Amino acid sequence: MISIEDIKNYNGLILSGNYSHINVKPHKLLCPYISNYTITFPSNAMSNEYTILPSASSTIVIAVNSDWVFSSLRCTNTVATNVGKYANKMTMLLLIEFIPGTMNHFIKADQSELADRSFSLNDINKELSVSMERALLSSTNIGTLIASIDSILIKQLTQSYNTIVSVMTNQIIKSHGNVNIQQLSAQYHYSVKHIRRLFKQHLGTTPKTFSRIVRTSHSAYMLTNRSVRLIDVAYKLGFCDQSHFINDFKAISGVTPSEYKRNMSHFYNDIYKMKIII
Repeated sequence: MISIEDIKNYNGLILSGNYSHINVKPHKLLCPYISNYTITFPSNAMSNEYTILPSASSTIVIAVNSDWVFSSLRCTNTVATNVGKYANKMTMLLLIEFIPGTMNHFIKADQSELADRSFSLNDINKELSVSMERALLSSTNIGTLIASIDSILIKQLTQSYNTIVSVMTNQIIKSHGNVNIQQLSAQYHYSVKHIRRLFKQHLGTTPKTFSRIVRTSHSAYMLTNRSVRLIDVAYKLGFCDQSHFINDFKAISGVTPSEYKRNMSHFYNDIYKMKIII
């Protein structure tokens, strides 16, 4: 199995990383559905307060410690989730990060029933769980691991899924969350009720909530510039005033923008799923 030393020896395309973790692009056939693979060796490297901001997406998590390997499916996350305490107990984590609204290309599930919950991947798809765990345990370097995971997921990929949801979510992401359901209805000739039902089924949330999550993710990225003013972020992302921006940001992230800026190292904002950086 791979070790932390393999990170510095990996010659493939790295989106970002450091000595203990890397984010890697999947095979080009998977890029419309999976934003990246994350390989990390936590070992108490992160704060116990480390929290993932919502991205309305799903993630396969393969966790390794000294005693076992366990695969889980973390379904559409619409609330900020603390992961620091769990991650710090692990020797290694492999994450397969789905783009919002695309998990059903691989795992059929009604997200309205699964949102903000985690399940054993073995209970959802035993074959996928076993094959991924075997790939992880048998790989001798990161290159072979990525190639194996790519191969497994390409075989699992199905095109029978209704792609209109992906089209709509992409449009919301590209607009930084400034497309409403009435505009989607007029453009794609689906009723408002039907669009809301599709989003609940495939994302586990409504178009309105998804738009708020997208805006929050973009504003969190803008706040990494510590000199930026809240009022400028608010207006750039389409809020009518700073107060509405602050309230919306806190409703999604659990903290105010100012609190986020003070404790930014405690949060993970998924810029790849929100296509802030490609």
